[in-house]
Amino acid sequence: MDSQRPAAESKPARASFFASLLGFPARVAGWLAASAPGRFLHAYEACRESVRESRLARRLHESRLWRLGEPLRRRIGELFTHSPIAKLINRLGELLRFTETRAYGILFSTFGLYTVLVFVIRYFAQWARGAEQSALITGIVITLLSIPMLFSSRPIYITMQESRLLSAFFYRLVGLRQYPYTDKRPLTINPTVAFLIGSLLGIAGFFVHPLYLLGILLGIACFLLLLFSPELCLYTTLLLCPLFFFFAHPSTMLSVILLTGSVSYLFKVLLGKRTFSFEPLDLTVLLLGLLYISAALFTRGGAASSAEALLYASLLLGYFLAANLLTTPASVSRAITALTTGGAITAMLGLLQYFTGQAIAGWLDSTAYAYISGRITAAFDNPNVLAAYLIMILPFITAGILKKGRLHGRLGSLLIFAACMGAIILTWSRGAWLGVILSFAIFLFAYNPATVYILIPAAVGSFFGLQHLGSAITQRLSSTLSLAADSSISYRLSTWRGALSMGWEHFFGGVGVGEKAFTAVYPYYALSGIESAPHAHNLVLQYFCEFGIIGPLLLLLFVLILFQCILSHQREETNPTIRLYSMAAGGSLLALLAYGLADHAFYNARIFFLFFAIAGIAAALSRVGRLERQRNTPLRGTEAEAYAIEILLREE
Repeated sequence: MDSQRPAAESKPARASFFASLLGFPARVAGWLAASAPGRFLHAYEACRESVRESRLARRLHESRLWRLGEPLRRRIGELFTHSPIAKLINRLGELLRFTETRAYGILFSTFGLYTVLVFVIRYFAQWARGAEQSALITGIVITLLSIPMLFSSRPIYITMQESRLLSAFFYRLVGLRQYPYTDKRPLTINPTVAFLIGSLLGIAGFFVHPLYLLGILLGIACFLLLLFSPELCLYTTLLLCPLFFFFAHPSTMLSVILLTGSVSYLFKVLLGKRTFSFEPLDLTVLLLGLLYISAALFTRGGAASSAEALLYASLLLGYFLAANLLTTPASVSRAITALTTGGAITAMLGLLQYFTGQAIAGWLDSTAYAYISGRITAAFDNPNVLAAYLIMILPFITAGILKKGRLHGRLGSLLIFAACMGAIILTWSRGAWLGVILSFAIFLFAYNPATVYILIPAAVGSFFGLQHLGSAITQRLSSTLSLAADSSISYRLSTWRGALSMGWEHFFGGVGVGEKAFTAVYPYYALSGIESAPHAHNLVLQYFCEFGIIGPLLLLLFVLILFQCILSHQREETNPTIRLYSMAAGGSLLALLAYGLADHAFYNARIFFLFFAIAGIAAALSRVGRLERQRNTPLRGTEAEAYAIEILLREE
């Protein structure tokens, strides 16, 4: 038996060796975090507390102006509550909410029947304009959908709450507040009035397509809904950000919704129904907004450049809405669900474009890349912009696969992940591919440092294997290693030289925001044959050209404090789901910044909005995690009472 003892003792020894080997990357990560740069990158919470406890902050809290702030807020809130505009909005809201479902059924069934009648008249009457079959289909669909509504005498909001489908969408997914049933009968739509309105809408089909009329009705209802719920404005922009291509000016539509949500949020803060917080990260975004506003006043691009600068400034509101409205784990989950749903739809559109043979070949050097049939653009006009959008969505989908939950939800995330990866590949954007690789390496290392044993061999093997594999993907990637093999790389290098010269000549003020301002000045500094570049093809260099030296410095300061916030949150967070989402937000932002090394990542305004909205989600995750930890920490006295009031306001 003694002869068997060494063999028995060797198993624990081997297990201990492998355990220490797997734990070594985590110890290295701990050593890095304990180093001076690591302590600096984890110092956001200490910085935030220092600002709160600073002498300036104490003097501000003790000042007379601060003491007058709360009474002034209440007074403004009262004035707004009793203003004619607020009364009109509230009456319209009650009109839509308390009206019987049957009245809506009468309105839409009448509208649908009259639309069909108008089609019949147009079809048989010689003097009428040609009948459109789409109008007939619209009328039939409206009539059929309105029939179930005719049999309910309850208010529409009760019908929505009792419907499984509508309740799941509006109340569980979107997060609208549910109201108990009440016998209160304010101003409502009378069935006779509903019949007359439906008739007028149907007759108007002689002059306007019924789809436009239906769009106007739904637009009014959606506007009021967005005005009452700033959270819904945020979810809508995250979901429909890539899908606004149906409109002539998608970025303007996005800005209008954000402004509506911001106005709604502002008045709810004044009425005490929402809270507002301001941290060091928020200050850097505010300074960026002021930088864009100042650039609108001083630009070489004229009115078009000024309008673009103001548009970008308004899109920064997405950050503040996300950071202040996402105050519970449920609200953060809704925002991420909206984000990934929009990404899934966009990826499906891209794959459909490819498989139907609609991929665009004009974005490729046909002589160097004859093996690529075309590049997909989906909901955007540019394959690189589509790739930039999808690489920001992908980490959140990965988090959906990794987080604990039901199996069908994780399988659904896996299918969406496959669709997004397929769409990213078919954009053939090498900058996006490299951004995905870097993002996933950092994400997986943060999730489990032991993955470094897989990542390093995979990276080395890929580097040497690119030159020997013959597939289209590897040929496309390997072209980045050879300047002579790709005209687009030499084009970018030449563009960088010209843009850098232009930036040095406009060191302090820049030339202004957007393509108009850039193309008005750049040809004077461009190398021969590269005069038509629309931007600098590098994010930091583009900021240098647009704003002067203050632009890249402020952008880098924002990025530094942003990742300080994310890394500090990672160290403190105990909730695994919140921590995973925070990793996803960091990976998403890092992917676009890596992409920005080879292209102007903010060239498309919707990508600019999404980047800062995700930054707002990262900030919100940090604050939600802090609140959740405070919720689970026993507090005493006035501190507990103040915290309880804050929680109630945040969950209002």
